Amino acid sequence: MAGGGQPGGPGGIASFAGQRTPPVRLESVLWWLLPTEGDLERDLIKSRLDLVCEASCEGEPVDIGTMEVPDRWS
Repeated sequence: MAGGGQPGGPGGIASFAGQRTPPVRLESVLWWLLPTEGDLERDLIKSRLDLVCEASCEGEPVDIGTMEVPDRWS
């Protein structure tokens, strides 16, 4: 794991080939730090690496949010 956060800490983010991408995990103790506008990664994750650990993942970061997308990846 990269970043300064401890495994099992209050925040986590996946990285594929060094690129941070969803999924993101934020426990409720971090919610007050969420920006009301702007970019989550820039404003919270990069500024508080002590609270967020990065998990290196294999594969491709595909977000399957519709029923049409799984057909393309099956």
